[in-house]
Amino acid sequence: MENVTIEKMEVKRFYALLIRTIVGVLLMAMAIWGVFCLDNDIPSRFMGKWFVFFNILNMIIVWRTSSILETIKKSRKLAGALDSEIYSVYNYKALSTGFYAAIISGMFLSFFGGLFNFSIRVGCLLVVAISFFSVEIRRLILYKP
Repeated sequence: MENVTIEKMEVKRFYALLIRTIVGVLLMAMAIWGVFCLDNDIPSRFMGKWFVFFNILNMIIVWRTSSILETIKKSRKLAGALDSEIYSVYNYKALSTGFYAAIISGMFLSFFGGLFNFSIRVGCLLVVAISFFSVEIRRLILYKP
């Protein structure tokens, strides 16, 4: 298979992961803001509409990313070139970054959570969002074509 085809698929995968990261962060931010508004009795009229919009956008992006990754898996030559051992090592590195980010953010929230008006639900969502964000950013840094 031509190197041009492999490079195009690698770029497509990178951009699909980038868009998935952006939409996922926006979805997590909307969830955190929604819970924060509910906990502090802040009226939020448009929260439901935006949350539904970001949910639908997230489903479309995840479907697009999954179809690109499925195309890579179905083609033997693309799978051999783009699903090699180095990408599984990258995945382990990204997941370990998220694990350590969750531990560190949990420690910061336990120490400094009293300064802010965070409930336990918002704190848990923040830990999940920080670990998600760090995993996806690390994956993008490692996968950069």
